[in-house]
Amino acid sequence: MQNDFNLSSTALGTDIEVSLLEENKTKVISIPPGTQNNGTYRIPGGGIPRLRGGGRGNHIIHFSVETPKFLNKRQKELYKELAEIDGHSFTDTLKGLFQKLKM
Repeated sequence: MQNDFNLSSTALGTDIEVSLLEENKTKVISIPPGTQNNGTYRIPGGGIPRLRGGGRGNHIIHFSVETPKFLNKRQKELYKELAEIDGHSFTDTLKGLFQKLKM
C-alpha cells in the first residue's frame, strides 16, 4: 500500500488511519518524526491469509514524501529560515545562472 505524505507530516510525525485488507477494518498507526521518503511500516498479521492456513501475512505500507512544487511567499520565507537554522546558506543560484545566460 502506497501512502503520500507532505514534508511537515513526516518531519514532525503524525497518526494516520489505514484500511486493512480485511473487509471494513482499519488501524491507526503512528508515523514517527523523521520518516524518510520510500520508508516502510509493517503491520504484523494485517496482510492476506496464508495459503495453507496459519494466520495472515504482514501488511506493508510504503511512504512517499511529497515535496511542494509551488510555495506562497510565507512558505518560502519559512523554508529559507529553516535552511539557515540547519546551517545551509540559501542563495538564488538558478536566478543568477539565468541572468548570466540573458547577456
